[in-house]
Amino acid sequence: EQAAALIAKIATRAYEHQSPLSPSSAALLVSTPAELRTPDTNQTLRATLEPFLGSALVTGAVLAHLGPATWSLARLATNRDEQVTLLRQACDEADRWNLRLWSIVCMRDLAVLTGDEKLAATAREKAAGTQLEILL
Repeated sequence: EQAAALIAKIATRAYEHQSPLSPSSAALLVSTPAELRTPDTNQTLRATLEPFLGSALVTGAVLAHLGPATWSLARLATNRDEQVTLLRQACDEADRWNLRLWSIVCMRDLAVLTGDEKLAATAREKAAGTQLEILL
């Protein structure tokens, strides 16, 4: 309960202050377990991230890469069709930006959501022989 309240408080601050770190903060909060985010918190996070749809999220001077904003928005999607559309876009963005880690993560998530075994196999091939295999 404390964790959920803290997540909601940080999400609200990120939205209200619209600082340069707001989208990165929102993306980090999206990575928390869904059970710790209320529907209102998810809406606040979406509102913070939606202006960055199609952008890569980084913190600091590229100290950490949080992947495509589209991937974070897909995790907040309220229906399956929206989630599939956003994950497909996130896969395209990760590939276009040559973000191997995020390409694999996005493909994995889309494959799980859609049951697409061919996509899952492609993700495994991209990760083969690297430490990224642990993601699959």
